[in-house]
Amino acid sequence: GRGVRANKYCYAGAISACEKAGRWEKAVELLERMEFDGVQPDLICYSSAVSACARARKDGEAMHLLEAMKGEGILPDVICYSACISACASVGNSQDSLRLLNEMRSVDVKPNVITYSAVIHACSRSGLWKEAVLLLDEMTTRDGITPNVICFNTALSACSNQGQWKTAFQVMEKMRSAGLRPNEISYNIYISACARVGNWEKAIELLQEMRRDAGLVPSVVSYSSAISACGNAQRADKALELLEAMKASGVRPNLVAYSACISACKNVGDWRGALKLMTELKDTGYQPNIFSYNALLGALVAGKQHQTSLDVLDDMKRGPVAPDTISINAVLRACALAGKAGLCRDLLLSEMAPATDYSSPPDAANPAPDAAAPAATRPNAARVLPAPNPSTYQACLDACELAEDSEEAVGLAGAMEGRGLNPGVDVYSACIGSCVSGGHPVRALELLKRLTKQKNLATLNLCIQAFLVACRRVGLGKKALEQIKTEFPKTDLRNVFF
Repeated sequence: GRGVRANKYCYAGAISACEKAGRWEKAVELLERMEFDGVQPDLICYSSAVSACARARKDGEAMHLLEAMKGEGILPDVICYSACISACASVGNSQDSLRLLNEMRSVDVKPNVITYSAVIHACSRSGLWKEAVLLLDEMTTRDGITPNVICFNTALSACSNQGQWKTAFQVMEKMRSAGLRPNEISYNIYISACARVGNWEKAIELLQEMRRDAGLVPSVVSYSSAISACGNAQRADKALELLEAMKASGVRPNLVAYSACISACKNVGDWRGALKLMTELKDTGYQPNIFSYNALLGALVAGKQHQTSLDVLDDMKRGPVAPDTISINAVLRACALAGKAGLCRDLLLSEMAPATDYSSPPDAANPAPDAAAPAATRPNAARVLPAPNPSTYQACLDACELAEDSEEAVGLAGAMEGRGLNPGVDVYSACIGSCVSGGHPVRALELLKRLTKQKNLATLNLCIQAFLVACRRVGLGKKALEQIKTEFPKTDLRNVFF
């Protein structure tokens, strides 16, 4: 028999079901099929499809549908516009969010609190904290809408993300003036704003205010943010006091709280305190994450504890948290401060991937390995540590300079060149200084000759200056100047300050 032809009500129900099920592609497909079947989509069908795209964070598709419905002569309503703005907000597209808000006004579609909340969220995601706060005022003055707690908290978040704690305070006051009580989320966002700028006094004051004035119990998030504020202000003592207060109030510290305390210890060079906290963290059953490990390694660097940092690195390699570039650079820095150039080299050669020959820059017979190559094709593919970056090499060069190991320094500069990394004036100067102070000025001259191949006169002149200064320090100033005149006759020494 003949089937029943679907009408717009059937399609509207099906598209709405797709929206609720999160199947935005199917919702758009159904909308397109309507036209193929000769059924004209209406506002409800388009709105459901736009909302489906918004739920999936597909701002481009949502705006395309909005334009399509306008092309069909269908005026989007506040629900449709708000859904489209929400799609833009979900990906931080503040430009189109603000444009659509202005478009609504131009076609006499009045925004509602959901519309404004979405636009403020878009501004927050884009770092536009001033615009987010201004929108709070526009809601009332321009459209007669009273912002709700969500709107205020979103504006607070915009301020917090940019460290604007003073403006965050003003937003909190506006919130109270509007007859709304800041909730736990409001306070947590405000404390986080203080943490970003290290305003530990205000952060602790807000914790107290939560209990005293708002009748709220500070959560683990509240305490952790306040601890971060203390750490950023190098007040590890206050951070540890808060950790103890947290326990006393019955709030169990989480991984974030412990990591924040370890970071606070790092900022004041308290490596013993950081180690103690890491032990406590593990004893409570938490698995340290990369942030807690890197904070501990930073504290060990400050305390010049190179052996302990190597032990921590071994612990990371044995566990589920793989060291990253920050981790390995911290260990190298600890070794560098101890003048352990050999340890730095061993770590690079035996641990970090990809491996390379540090004795000379690459050539056709000794090409640099490809960092992007699959792990199985790299030398020693089982290594878990990341490829070295400029900071990695700089830490090793510092170790060479302390140990006056010029051969190692020149080899590392060659390794950087082999990795396609431009060592730069600072690195080359460090190498030259190591060579001269180590009694090998001829090696420094060879490095200068290598620099001529780069055809960068500015770098060469600065490195020649570094060579002359280093030689003068060891009583070889006049001889060095004569050597430069002989080896680099085309160099304009008038531009080299000596």
